Amino acid sequence: MVERYIDETGKKLFVILSYSAGGVQPRLLGEDRFDQVLIDYLKTRAYPWVDLREEHVAEFETFDLDADAYLKRYYIGHYAPVGNFFCAWAVKHKLVEWLDPKPQAYRDRD
Repeated sequence: MVERYIDETGKKLFVILSYSAGGVQPRLLGEDRFDQVLIDYLKTRAYPWVDLREEHVAEFETFDLDADAYLKRYYIGHYAPVGNFFCAWAVKHKLVEWLDPKPQAYRDRD
């Protein structure tokens, strides 16, 4: 339905997969994804998407913390301010790449 809507209206779609701490923790502990079918589907689509859980996994690997301590940095039941910053930073590059025209600060200089 969403794809039909964006086709009919000329809108664009940018997907952000966001998860609670309980959704991130199993991946930090090395468990398989419960939503691999969704990821496989998104890989076949033309619109951009960002998976914040995998962004957390990549960052977690740079820390010397256990999963609980890592998650306490970012979540207070929902994202804490540092979690909001993490989200914005994780999305920024894909979002800028997608925008046309790009914001002035991200345009190539002639």
